[in-house]
This record gives sequence, C-alpha cells and structure tokens, in this order.
Amino acid sequence: MSYKIVFIDEEKEQQEWFEEYFDNHKKDEISIISIFPGTSMEDMICILDEQHPDAIIADFLLNEIKEDIKHNVPYNGVDLVQTYQYRRPEFPCFILTSKDEDALNESSDVNMVYVKGFLKNEKGNTTVSFYDRVIRQITAYRERLERAQLEVDELIEKRRSGR
Repeated sequence: MSYKIVFIDEEKEQQEWFEEYFDNHKKDEISIISIFPGTSMEDMICILDEQHPDAIIADFLLNEIKEDIKHNVPYNGVDLVQTYQYRRPEFPCFILTSKDEDALNESSDVNMVYVKGFLKNEKGNTTVSFYDRVIRQITAYRERLERAQLEVDELIEKRRSGR
C-alpha cells in the first residue's frame, strides 16, 4: 500500500528529523512531503489540496523559529488541521509539539496531539508507534470513504430501479 504524508514545520531541521523518523520505520511505500507554512491559511489550504495527501502532520507552533522562513505565519498547526478537517471531516491529521498543554487546550480532538519526544522515545513507552498510528488512521479513513461510496452507489441503483 502506498501513502502520501504532508509534514508542515517552519524548521528545515525538524522536517529532516521527521523524514528520517519515517524512513527508519518504513514498512510501506510512503512519500513524505515536507513543506514550510504558507503566509496565509488560504494559501496553505490550496497548497495542501494540490498535494492530495493521505494524512497531514503539522507542528503546533509554526511561527516560533524564523531561521528557515522569513514571513509571519498567522495561524498554528491546530488552526490549520481544524480548517482542513472542516472541509474534509475526519481526515487523518496530527499535531506534533513540544508544548502539548497549549496544543491540547486549542484542539477539539486530544487524540491528534503528540509530543515530539513521544516519537524519539517510543520504544520504551508504547507498543504502537506513531508511524503505526498514522497508517491506521489513513486506513480507517479510506475504509470509511469506501463504505460511503458503496452506500451512494446502492442509493443510485435503487433510484434507477425504482425501489
């Protein structure tokens, strides 16, 4: 199975770390697209739409370190994924952060927030890796889409046949 994951962070170093994490866990065909946050929410949503991702993973504080970007980012990772999920409900999105309390306070879904240290130390803390959690979320989302399509197809057939 192949997957396309978009990672958004304002630091190139964090993007490289994230790509390395997925390379080290790779069990499937995964394409990681690391991007810097856009200058506006609208621009960022367009960029995400153009990528056609299977999941979005964003840093919480997208405006914190200005070494690799020079523009102001007027939104955080929670704002971004919630805006995206408004358009695509239940789409697999995750927030990585060093400031989990702040991210949890802003998020309407505590299950999408992960501390970056969790990825670095997951061997001793859990039996399910972040990698596996992302893949499971993508798989579950795809299954929901397939079920919904089958229901639509059945309704169309009922309509055609007059039942």
